[in-house]
Amino acid sequence: MVVVGGGAAGIELSLAMRARWNSLLATSDGISQPTSQLSITLLDSNDKLVPSENDSCRNALKQVTDKYNIEVRHNLVVNEVTSSHVHVCSKDDVDSSVEEIPYTHCIWATGAQAHELVWRLHKQCGLAVSKDRGWILVKEHLQSTSHSYIFAAGDCCEMTNRKSPPKAGVYAVRSGPILIPNLSRAIEGDMDNLVIYQPQDDFLKLLMCGDGTALGFRFGIPLVRINRDQCCVCLFLVLNTSCSLLLHYFSTANGCGI
Repeated sequence: MVVVGGGAAGIELSLAMRARWNSLLATSDGISQPTSQLSITLLDSNDKLVPSENDSCRNALKQVTDKYNIEVRHNLVVNEVTSSHVHVCSKDDVDSSVEEIPYTHCIWATGAQAHELVWRLHKQCGLAVSKDRGWILVKEHLQSTSHSYIFAAGDCCEMTNRKSPPKAGVYAVRSGPILIPNLSRAIEGDMDNLVIYQPQDDFLKLLMCGDGTALGFRFGIPLVRINRDQCCVCLFLVLNTSCSLLLHYFSTANGCGI
């Protein structure tokens, strides 16, 4: 099994497939422990998984991928996918020799892309978009930088007045209460009183591990083995290598409460 894409989707799919199919594809000689015939390779174009997190979070994730025998290959880009192999080369040297990675099943889990309509509006109407990915460029009011009557929110846009937030659902959802009044005021012609969108700096990220638990990241702290059934998080922190702190986060009825 080859999974293309080292983001959250690719990581979770790799762990989920290991959990779902590992025992079903295991063989045994009747004496030793069953040996799985399922190999999973995760192809990542970056030099590390979750590059926006710190070393503590990345190390916690590596422990999970190592535990479930997920082979992670970094700095690779895909040139071609045939019926039996994924052809990859080094991201840093596109002229390098091509490596052929065999597979029986290939899962494509790469990042978001701009909608075809956006590129069409860019060519036909001059809609301002980012050069690399085609995200609609917006001001702090989620208003297009080139067309004052166009607004965009969520994954399809990129902010120009500040560092744009990650392509994550939490930002799309929380921009909704800003987008609605701004659309209403624009319709009424009240462009002077638009609401400013100020995205939060951080948010809780959860990666499903396939074993009934999840790995979380918040404030640069790895939250290990979050049990979704009991909704309880036990987090161990080592501070200055001299003391350990055990934090218990008990959830509300609606979630983990973090």
